[in-house]
Amino acid sequence: MGQFVEDSNYKGVPVLFTWASAAQATKYVYDLNSALVARPLFGQFAALLSQTNAIGYDIFAHSMGCFLAMEGALTLALQVNFNPRGRLKTLVLASPDIDIDIDLFKSQLAQLNIDKSKIFVLVSSDDGALRLSRFLSGGVDRLGAADAEQVAALGVNVVDLSKIDDETSGSHSKFASSPEVVQLIGAGLNPIRGRCLAARR
Repeated sequence: MGQFVEDSNYKGVPVLFTWASAAQATKYVYDLNSALVARPLFGQFAALLSQTNAIGYDIFAHSMGCFLAMEGALTLALQVNFNPRGRLKTLVLASPDIDIDIDLFKSQLAQLNIDKSKIFVLVSSDDGALRLSRFLSGGVDRLGAADAEQVAALGVNVVDLSKIDDETSGSHSKFASSPEVVQLIGAGLNPIRGRCLAARR
């Protein structure tokens, strides 16, 4: 995250929220369960951000961390409230490992009271990691590898990275390895100073 903040020239205060991933493709179910276990901690995380003097904050999530971010926000919204003061400025979901065929993402969007114009989804049709995730999940398509127009139809902003050549990260982390994309993300997050960047991976 430190390298990404440096390369993107982000002007806010970076805050890292991490969770217990096994970091092995064969332990996909373990990671999924681990993400679910981490959901309640999202409330504590949000409470800490609300105690700061930041005028707003951004959430940047990657891969299965996107699933955790959406489910964590949803859990908080159902229990109390999510983003009651409207300080969430941008929610970026990079290569999100979220089911799209069974309408999970649609359900999450419907239950979260978030302005969809603040949500950016980074997709790539050649994402090898999400192709494996699709296989492990029984052939259910993943949001991060879905057709850009299909995702845009949900009312969110979509950045299609399919044409960016990226062999170093296996096409799963194009947002971090492509200088042009990193700069674009930084430009999008930097209009207002005094914000916090909450990164989830």
